[in-house]
Amino acid sequence: MQQGDRIESFDVVLLGPNGGMEGYIELHGTHDQLDAVQQDEDFHATLVDASLVVEDLKVVEGVTNEALGSEIALYQEAISKLPTPV
Repeated sequence: MQQGDRIESFDVVLLGPNGGMEGYIELHGTHDQLDAVQQDEDFHATLVDASLVVEDLKVVEGVTNEALGSEIALYQEAISKLPTPV
């Protein structure tokens, strides 16, 4: 995907023993690039294959770097709507 400019980059993360998640693959790219990956038939087929041998397989969206500002602003707005504790 990276060689075909479908994503900007990726990281493979192996986690230390923790009784939960063993690791993950993190794709980096624009919103449009990552949305296209999730809609791709080959990607979907790979997830189906992986689901047969990987426990608790998940696909999760997240933000990093420049996109953090707008995401934090959403949370700050939501927090401002919470009632003030007595």
